[in-house]
Amino acid sequence: MGRKMFRKIGIIGLVAVLLIVAIGWFNRALIVQYIALSRAKANRIEAGPTRTVQWDQGPAKPAAPLGDRPPQYCVHPAR
Repeated sequence: MGRKMFRKIGIIGLVAVLLIVAIGWFNRALIVQYIALSRAKANRIEAGPTRTVQWDQGPAKPAAPLGDRPPQYCVHPAR
């Protein structure tokens, strides 16, 4: 095999790689959507049925006026 043959093989390989990259670029939204959905299905956690909760009744009259009570904070830890 001579230099011309290696050059032709190199050009054909380069064209093939560029073609694959171009197809991936034009379909990048579909590729990202496929990856995201497959990861979501893999990480899915099955939950049990909904249950009703009986909450305690609060006081009929507030313990202190609104201005005298400390603020209520709700902190949600990150996963």
